[in-house]
Amino acid sequence: MRGFCTSGVWRIGLLLLLAVASTGCRLDVSAVIDVAADGSADVELAVELDEDLLEELDRLGVDPTAELAAVPAPRWEVERRAGGDGGLTVTLHRSFDDAAHLGPQLRELTAGLADDDPAFDLDLDIEVDAEGASVVEGRARLQGPADAGVAVDGDPVGPGPDELAEQVVDAVEAAVTLRLPGAVTTDTAGAVDGRSVTWELGVDEEVEIAATGRPPATQLPLGWVTAGLATVAAAVVAVVAVVGVRRRRLSRGG
Repeated sequence: MRGFCTSGVWRIGLLLLLAVASTGCRLDVSAVIDVAADGSADVELAVELDEDLLEELDRLGVDPTAELAAVPAPRWEVERRAGGDGGLTVTLHRSFDDAAHLGPQLRELTAGLADDDPAFDLDLDIEVDAEGASVVEGRARLQGPADAGVAVDGDPVGPGPDELAEQVVDAVEAAVTLRLPGAVTTDTAGAVDGRSVTWELGVDEEVEIAATGRPPATQLPLGWVTAGLATVAAAVVAVVAVVGVRRRRLSRGG
């Protein structure tokens, strides 16, 4: 799957450039893929803007919801959530009956992008077997802007790629989180928490994403649990009775 940018090559890039050009602004981007034991998956792609960046966008007349909602795929749901600190989170969400269909659908979001266009780029393959064991392989990359997007007589103006990369490091954070059906058993240098594993992305750094998860823990039917408890209780009563008989015999013999 390749994802998290729209067919307009400047949209995510514009937000990145505004973040790095405005002192003190913060922009966080994330992808959360929740894989179920039946092979289905939920995906949420999010952009979190702090209050300073939101004010800068408003001053420039830029609506972040409109920029991120201009996606050439009709089934993606767009939601705005106000933050308690005056910021804003804009999310793209979609559910898939089969996680194998997730990749091709996300590839539609990158139509028109060049290799050096700013983007939050994912490339993943997800497999879930009949028992719910899962395997995920791929990569992730936060591609920073190559220039400031301003040109005079065809020549770029402003800071170069290296300086922009340093500014993006200070202003932008990105992460990919996988939630597997069962506990994570192996991963490539991610932060594991139960059935979840998260990778932090550096600017212009390609990160290998690979993880395996065991099937989810099986929950016994209630009838089996009740019968088991009854059997254990009966065994305990029997042991207590035997111990009581032995003690009485010993006391009589004494």
